[in-house]
Amino acid sequence: MKESNWFKRILNIKGINNWFEKLGKNIVSYRWLYVLSFVTLLVISIFGMTKMQTNPSMENWFLEDDPITIATNKFHDIFGNDDYAGVLVSCDDVFTTKNLTLIRQLCNELVDSVDFAENVTSITNVEFVHGTDYGMSIDQIIPEVIPVSQDSLDILRKKAFSKENFATKLLTKDSKQTFILLKFKPFPKEWKNDYAKMPTMVAGEDVMKIIKKEEYKSLDPKATGMPVVNSEITAAMGMETSKIMTIALSVAFVILLIALRSIKGVVVAMITSFSSILVVLGALGLTGYQFEPTFITMPAVLGIAVSIGYSIHFLNFYKSKVIATGNRKEAVVFAMRETGWPILFTALTTILALLSFAFIPLEFLWFIGVSCAGVVAASFIITITLTPALFSFGKNKEVKVQKLSGAFQNYMETKMANIEAWVNKRKRVIIASWLIITVASIYGATRIEVTSDHERTYGRGLECIGMFLDVAQSELGSLYSYNLTVEFPEEGMAKEPENLKNLEILTKEVQQYSLTKEYHL
Repeated sequence: MKESNWFKRILNIKGINNWFEKLGKNIVSYRWLYVLSFVTLLVISIFGMTKMQTNPSMENWFLEDDPITIATNKFHDIFGNDDYAGVLVSCDDVFTTKNLTLIRQLCNELVDSVDFAENVTSITNVEFVHGTDYGMSIDQIIPEVIPVSQDSLDILRKKAFSKENFATKLLTKDSKQTFILLKFKPFPKEWKNDYAKMPTMVAGEDVMKIIKKEEYKSLDPKATGMPVVNSEITAAMGMETSKIMTIALSVAFVILLIALRSIKGVVVAMITSFSSILVVLGALGLTGYQFEPTFITMPAVLGIAVSIGYSIHFLNFYKSKVIATGNRKEAVVFAMRETGWPILFTALTTILALLSFAFIPLEFLWFIGVSCAGVVAASFIITITLTPALFSFGKNKEVKVQKLSGAFQNYMETKMANIEAWVNKRKRVIIASWLIITVASIYGATRIEVTSDHERTYGRGLECIGMFLDVAQSELGSLYSYNLTVEFPEEGMAKEPENLKNLEILTKEVQQYSLTKEYHL
């Protein structure tokens, strides 16, 4: 009994409604202060958005104590940066003076102009070891001065194909494609003072800027490698997010126009939904948090949906009171009293459910939970402060009761009543149908596949995905590479004949895998 009384004291609906009524009166009295506070918050949020940083690193998908994370960090400590950028060059024939000159020029520009570039490997600078009458000679396949005559170029072609590793790793059999490999220095951990973006993003963007130059168009260069993949997918997601937001806002506009039939109501509701997203993204920018760009659409779309729901709920009560009394300020206070607690309750339950994601120690899930919960909270606060403040402005309306009989609202109420009657007559059929749908959905959930395949998740319709897949499906390129560290208990054991023989056996076994294209030891 005591527990029940305690619960009633805490959840005193009448007291809560009275509190929201007082808040409504306060907003009406100090409406300019609320509007100016909102404008200030919006300006700060827009500034914060200019500081937003993305982090598309694959590390976000693994726990800190995951064996893959530990092994990757150990590899980096021993061997340095394993990121690379590859450029696939396609032309009628690599071995022409013009194409070799352009390829060399492209290589030089990549190593000179791309941030963090360490060295570049291509057909134009790779070393060639061969025997002579006096021993061994090391020179380049393509000399510093590229020959002009076709006979000399054919000699270079023959020289390149005399070594199997050149033919399979740098050139296609028909000499129409060649591969350029750009290796990077270790990316600095403390980079925020010198760069606005993560080093991997900077490097990827630099590569793309160079290969898109008009002078290299005849080579049809296509890039790959994690820095390029990260930067291009991030850019593509930005464009796709803009499209999704445009579609979502357009649909929201139509729904609001039908539901509210008021331009002012539509505009205020749109401001609420748009600003709630800006506030959260601005906060992320100001705190310096780096988020996974793939999931940015989730809080954005949720913000639109939630804000519209809250706004429609508030404005329906506001409109009914204005129609009845004509007094705007009185209608605002009435709407606050009637909708404050229902909106707060739905907001709190949604926020708590979303915050459960924050307890999962995966970076991208934390972002989803916190950002979505933040958008819901921002939508609630803006709806119960800015919306009442804006609708308290203006002259009071004349009461015109005679116009209510043929109103669209009455039409909709009649239709909903008809639907209710139809449902009540078919309870068993509806329940049985939903049970069948639920069972089918549960079975369908077991058929869901988790995949990181870019073609299946994004599709070739995305220009950058088409480029990555073209490189991956060529004779020379690939999309992913994997590092395998072999560690021996004592120093120098890697050079022992028996261990070298075992390493050779291991590489032969790796070659037999169906998805293995190349290996480097």
